[in-house]
Amino acid sequence: MSTHSRKIKNCLIIILFAAKMNEAILSLINEVCLKIHELVKSQVVFLDKNNNRLNGKYTSNMTPPYKENTTNYLIDLFKDTSIQNRPLIICSKEGLYYLGIDLLLHNVHYGKYIIGPFVTKTYKRIEIISMYDKNNEIYDIDLIMNYYKCVKKISYEAICTYGTLCKNMINEYFDNEENTLFFQTNTAFEMQLIRNEDIINQKEYLHNGYNSDKIMIECVKNGYPGEIKRFIQDYWTYTGRRELLKGTLRDRKNFTISYLAMLVQAAIEGGMDYEYASNLNLKYISLVEKKTTSIELEKLELDVLYDLSKQVRALKRQGNTKLIRDCKDYIMENISLNLKVQFIASYFDVDSKYLSRRFKAETNETIKNYINRKKIEEAKRIMQSSNISLIDLAANLSFHDQSHFTKIFKEFTGETPKQYYKRIKSK
Repeated sequence: MSTHSRKIKNCLIIILFAAKMNEAILSLINEVCLKIHELVKSQVVFLDKNNNRLNGKYTSNMTPPYKENTTNYLIDLFKDTSIQNRPLIICSKEGLYYLGIDLLLHNVHYGKYIIGPFVTKTYKRIEIISMYDKNNEIYDIDLIMNYYKCVKKISYEAICTYGTLCKNMINEYFDNEENTLFFQTNTAFEMQLIRNEDIINQKEYLHNGYNSDKIMIECVKNGYPGEIKRFIQDYWTYTGRRELLKGTLRDRKNFTISYLAMLVQAAIEGGMDYEYASNLNLKYISLVEKKTTSIELEKLELDVLYDLSKQVRALKRQGNTKLIRDCKDYIMENISLNLKVQFIASYFDVDSKYLSRRFKAETNETIKNYINRKKIEEAKRIMQSSNISLIDLAANLSFHDQSHFTKIFKEFTGETPKQYYKRIKSK
């Protein structure tokens, strides 16, 4: 073979190898996007180092109103940030929070995972008006209000927790022994030698472990601690996936953190309060970091399994407390709408009479009275911070007319809106 022919062959090998590697990376990037999306229940976008969007299959479009497209919006949001090995939290001028996590493999930067948006509070109408007025744009306030109602609301601490969990999940995927093969500088022939029967066997272990995890998650979600105890008596079934975790203690801790996050999410789906569960997750992360052996980490996993399933079982035995709590949250998030018991009951897929009875039994207040009381509280707050007309205020809070607004306002405050307005402005 001539020198020229060998050069051509070598070039072809390099091209094929690069294509294979890029295909593998892209596949993993998309797989991780899906897993993160399942964890955080929010938009996940991956931008490569040239700001090209590589995914879009697993996430819905959550671009803020009046922004041209998701990609350009996110590029602009993160344009002044540097590449770093830790999660980055950015708050946009629209009050939206995003997580940015760079993908660094063997000191090569492949791009950035961007997760969000999130909000840390329920924005009031006047707050949104204030944010968008600064942009000097013509906008439909109702359209924007509806958008913010769709954005996931969590605490800032929970965003930080998500950052840690997602970073660990990314590390777990890309540092996996099988995946690492695609990022090493070996030749294609060397790679084929490494992908041997042992890896196939490890995949089998992983499959068994994955199935056991699914069972554990269902047990937590449904509050079945007894089923967990019976299931893990088959020790090999529960621990089969651990065969893949022969790396460093750090690798083992990262796995445990991700695993416990899945269990906490299952508990939330089973009825556990989100804020409470988020705080529990932070506690678990702290406990993980204090462990010094794999055995201690495995015991912690089992302890958390039992603990969460017992708590979910206790919640389910309490009846419909979560339903009423969610009902009150829904009312507050939609306080500007014309709220009817029938509509609220339909949203939660329960009978309206049943919801009314449960609400009165647990709060000692009717739903109608609670809605009116919260509307008046909101009206007072707006009146204290703006010069809005009473006609517009009544309309914004979906009262039938100003007369109806005045009647309800006086029932709760003992004075008319005009009297209240005059009193607070004179101070």
